[in-house]
Amino acid sequence: MSSAAALARLTVVCSICIAVTALAARRYARAKGGQASSNTSAAAPPPAKTCVPPVTLPDKGGSGRSPGGHWKHAAKATSETLTPRSAYARVEGAELRDRVVVAMVGLPARGKSYLSKAVVRYLNLIGCPARIFNSEEHRKTEVRRSSRVSDPGTDDAIATRDQVAMETLDELFSWLRDATATTWLATGASGCACAIFDATNTTVARRQQIVARCADERPPVRLIFLESICDDDELLKHNYRLKLAKTKTNKKEALEDFVGRVKKYEEAYERIEPAEGVSYLQIHNAGQRLVASGLAGYVSTRIVALLHAIHLEPRAIWLTLNDTSDIVGGDSPLSADGLEYARATVALLARRIASWSTAEKLAGTQHSNPAIISGTLRRYSPMIDMMRKQIQPTSVTRLTRLNDLCAGELESVPAESLHTEHVAEREARERDKLSYRFPGVGGESYQDVIQRLLDTVLAIEQSRNNVVVVCDRAISRVLWSYLCGLEPANIPNLEGAARTVGLAGDSCLGSLRA
Repeated sequence: MSSAAALARLTVVCSICIAVTALAARRYARAKGGQASSNTSAAAPPPAKTCVPPVTLPDKGGSGRSPGGHWKHAAKATSETLTPRSAYARVEGAELRDRVVVAMVGLPARGKSYLSKAVVRYLNLIGCPARIFNSEEHRKTEVRRSSRVSDPGTDDAIATRDQVAMETLDELFSWLRDATATTWLATGASGCACAIFDATNTTVARRQQIVARCADERPPVRLIFLESICDDDELLKHNYRLKLAKTKTNKKEALEDFVGRVKKYEEAYERIEPAEGVSYLQIHNAGQRLVASGLAGYVSTRIVALLHAIHLEPRAIWLTLNDTSDIVGGDSPLSADGLEYARATVALLARRIASWSTAEKLAGTQHSNPAIISGTLRRYSPMIDMMRKQIQPTSVTRLTRLNDLCAGELESVPAESLHTEHVAEREARERDKLSYRFPGVGGESYQDVIQRLLDTVLAIEQSRNNVVVVCDRAISRVLWSYLCGLEPANIPNLEGAARTVGLAGDSCLGSLRA
């Protein structure tokens, strides 16, 4: 279950529909009683979608909380929190003071690196900078110097691993101090960051060294041990094959050598027990069971939520866009061009699913048809109806939290008017597109969209089935960034052809136009 494992085998296919709004303009003109002149150069805007004010109204997606779960309650809302330029409102900013070290625990090929990367992707998405520090990378130099240190049972190997572990922790804490000096959220607060120490850490003595080192750090840090336990023989065989997939030597000999080294680790392995007195999480056999003890703080709760969701079942996730690029927001229907695009997209998706089904049958595995999730805007319906007929989805779920970013009082205005009539707003947005919030009731920023998509991200992670997401550009950018492990600060500017590293190291292929 290493980074090369790519156990999710994720494929993200992202396309864009540029919808034409002439039909919506004519309907709007008729609704106004023919007030719009037939020779007017600027088309009338389509009906505006209903924006949910992010501070005061509950999310209608079923969570029973305010969008993203982190907005201040309505009773606490003030004129300051409702202003377009208000800070990124969260509950007391508690997470911004949470400095966390996650120390991995477990034998080789138990999924420590896979879990580490999953945690980093998720924490970065929610606004908590996270980074992995792998002691194995530091140890490679020492291994080259002496063949004895590659044997985990020798005194030289133990001494070398302890030395490298402490050096890795020094680097980790140096980054943690820098990362929390100022956060990428630019709120003026400091303190939110999570550093992951990716090593075996299989003995009580080693873990106590880490505890002592963390106790000396100032400002204080919260230490959590995350232990991955695997005793399923079939899963272990699969993990070993993936671990050695890229070896250039004789695979049989390499496997025998690797299993022999793992057995030496097993001789000294001491699982975490409550009597050890540390805060810890234990995940058994890739998600069959999750044990949590002594946890506290915002970051800990988010990690637990993620670990409850992730699994190792292979599946595909498709992102397909219905987009109206010449109108800001709105709830316009699809144009003739949009319908043509929808038909082509659904036909392509049907062919992909058919080819995958054939391959799965040959491999002795079989997935059911994909599930569809989308927002509630009118322009999503035609494509979804076509999918119902051609690919027969297992389910269709429509949630308001998957609707496009709300532009507040600029909702449904022509995009070109941002360059002519709303120059100040356009310039403010260009300066900081991630945190810029559209003015007026319900106006959102990309950060707001990220927060209201957190539950959706976990639902996608939890799905054992293929998933199709029908959405607009802002939603696709957030999901694309998360699934492919991109930097959150770049979310608003994702454009052009892209080929990046995806979930657990898989290729993430697709394209996204601005």
